[in-house]
Amino acid sequence: MLKDQGKLDAAEEMMRRALAAEEKTLGRYHENTLITTWTLASVLKKQKKLDLAEDMMRRTLAGDEKTLGPDHGNTLITLLGLAELLNEQGRYEEASLLYKRGLPGAAKRSGEDSPWVVWHSEEYSDLLERVKATRDETQSSSP
Repeated sequence: MLKDQGKLDAAEEMMRRALAAEEKTLGRYHENTLITTWTLASVLKKQKKLDLAEDMMRRTLAGDEKTLGPDHGNTLITLLGLAELLNEQGRYEEASLLYKRGLPGAAKRSGEDSPWVVWHSEEYSDLLERVKATRDETQSSSP
């Protein structure tokens, strides 16, 4: 709620306290702890604390894969969310690998026509077009 109201510093503080408490009581790999870790990553991303957001997303992904498995919905959400973050930072090669890994499972789980799957598929397609355009520019400017 605080995140939605634009009170990001308060949201970050609250999520950090919640995460510490959940890790202590439930453990680092409990599904609720992983959801809180993901929520903290989302707050950090909105604050433009991208390195910290990436760290939290990677931590969530590792936990999701270990606890829930690679094809679980939460794992796929985390995987594609991390791909989105990397894509937004211009880290296309890394993002591409994650899109390739996550999109087939997301389509299988939610359906190819799912708005979530369609959106990420379009983001991936746009990424591929940017990479191709960059390569074309590089090749045309070479002697």
